[in-house]
Amino acid sequence: MRVLFECEHGYYWPQFAPVARELLRRPGYEVALSRPVDRSTEDLAPLRLDPLSAQLVHLKAAREPERLRRIRDWDPQWIFIGNKHTFTRLKRPHNRVIMIYHGIGLKQSYYRDLPRGIDAVAVESPHRMDLLRARGFRDEQLILTGFTKLDDLPPLTAEQRTDILERLGLNPDQPAVLYAPTFYPSSVETILPWLADQPPREQWIVALHAFSWTRNKYRRQRQWAERLRSSPGVRVLLPGEQSLLSILPGTDLLVTDISSVLFEYLALNRPIIHFLKLRLRWKHRWLPWILRRRLDLDRLEAVDFSVPVDQIGDLYSMVEDQLQHPDRLKSRRDRAIRRYLYRVDRQAAKRLIDSLESRYRNSRS
Repeated sequence: MRVLFECEHGYYWPQFAPVARELLRRPGYEVALSRPVDRSTEDLAPLRLDPLSAQLVHLKAAREPERLRRIRDWDPQWIFIGNKHTFTRLKRPHNRVIMIYHGIGLKQSYYRDLPRGIDAVAVESPHRMDLLRARGFRDEQLILTGFTKLDDLPPLTAEQRTDILERLGLNPDQPAVLYAPTFYPSSVETILPWLADQPPREQWIVALHAFSWTRNKYRRQRQWAERLRSSPGVRVLLPGEQSLLSILPGTDLLVTDISSVLFEYLALNRPIIHFLKLRLRWKHRWLPWILRRRLDLDRLEAVDFSVPVDQIGDLYSMVEDQLQHPDRLKSRRDRAIRRYLYRVDRQAAKRLIDSLESRYRNSRS
């Protein structure tokens, strides 16, 4: 059976990779990858870093109509997508389209990007299942899997931590803080200048969103990141250097804003600082209701497993406090893992494919 992964952006691949790998372990599957032509100049680091890419059929073309024609001719029975944008162009009466959404953060796009006609959705938690049912999605469309991306999380061992930090040129005997923001609305233009002016006591790893490196509207973010590359105690991850997931076990604490990393880092059950002073575009300062429509405020208000900070002057002291008392919110994080991630057992992709085979076994050929 032919299966296509429609990878609109390179950073969707970490959600798809465990599923593609699970399919290739099983007999009878041919797996392909394709990307919209107008995305071809964007960052492909996650794909380049993954040797699995070499095992896939790559459906490419110089123009978008030609690419879509190649997909139709290849005739996949299952198509995995991470966004709604190409759903109507790819959906056919005889195929099945499955959504593995590209993030589980604090934006309403999770719901807005789910087409009503989607055949199946890989859902990361029972809590989200209930929310999707309340929005009119049927049980036959929903598959409780856990977050597939976390299937590739490296082991959480002292040896793994040492290896990761040494590969990054950092000292395993010193605390390591990961700063992983989103691109908008973001804390980047508050925290990075602060790091430049106030060198941290701990080692900091800065991992910007892919759009911060590739989109011109966020060029100030990458300018600050470039400036920080020469700052003592700060290690800036460049595109294509390391996948974010691969370095998580090397860190002791996360600082983030409304990024999905807030929930992904939960899998480590380590301290999280939630920095909430975000830099807004002028239209969102004057018309804040527009921004509120983009955010999942109910989900934001329910977050109780992190330490909120809204003043940059308090950040370093809170980082130091959490590093000294890493178990202070451990019980809340334990509950949050069950609420937001279901199971972190490296079996999410298997649960997804098992369910799809059970539902659509007659479509295999």
